[in-house]
Amino acid sequence: MTAKLLASLAATTITKSYDDLLPEIMAAQETDFLATEIRPTLFDVSTADESQWRSIDRALTYERRINVPVALRSRVTSLVNDNPESGHVPALKTAELESRYIYWSAMESEIPKYIAGCELCH
Repeated sequence: MTAKLLASLAATTITKSYDDLLPEIMAAQETDFLATEIRPTLFDVSTADESQWRSIDRALTYERRINVPVALRSRVTSLVNDNPESGHVPALKTAELESRYIYWSAMESEIPKYIAGCELCH
């Protein structure tokens, strides 16, 4: 399930290799503060209410979107924004593309900061 979500993101926005991204996200979730706080309260489930935190295929998800730990957020935003096919899209478009398949609580404020620092976007 999580591999399908990431593959969907890759198919729509990313041309760089994403094969190692899901294992990296899952590994980073093992030490991420939020993930370590939430994970003990969850159970592994394939079909569940989409309005909650869940562990799907051992990956922490929120509303069926993969939770990205702090350590990988810039990389994920870079993969979406810096993709030649997306053409360094504005912050709102980058946020919309990312939020289809991934999640972190501060996406709406962190993505514009990344875009503001991107020389090609300005």
